[in-house]
Amino acid sequence: MGLDVNKFVNSKFDTTTEEIKLDCLKDFFGKDEKPVIKVKGLTGVELGFVNESIDRSKAVNDIVEKLMSTVGKEKAEGVFEGVGLSDETPSDIVRRIEIMKKGVVEPEVGHEFVLKFCDRFPVEFYEVTNKILELTGKGQSLVKPSPSGKKTA
Repeated sequence: MGLDVNKFVNSKFDTTTEEIKLDCLKDFFGKDEKPVIKVKGLTGVELGFVNESIDRSKAVNDIVEKLMSTVGKEKAEGVFEGVGLSDETPSDIVRRIEIMKKGVVEPEVGHEFVLKFCDRFPVEFYEVTNKILELTGKGQSLVKPSPSGKKTA
């Protein structure tokens, strides 16, 4: 028997999530709260945006270089500061910043948080983004319909 395409297309899937304990952030949680964030696997579209983030970063670099020749170095460097990257930011970091922005479910984090987290806690930054990539590789979970009727003894 081959692949049941219709069954696949009509099935419901659930995003795969996992909690990650981050002791490095314990001072930023409430007294009785565990320092935990929730991450998810990315969808195909989100992964596409992640892969394009390197191209976007290079385009910003090109724009800034052109600005340097016309408006001056200080103003052009202000553009880099505005996006939180520099022309020396490695492509892997650019990609992982986008992964974390798209893959952290709780709490909601933005660009500024991710940049600071990457800078202040680089090992944990890699752990979080690796976990998101691991969940992405596992794909989404098939939602199984709940049984109807009563259970028999």
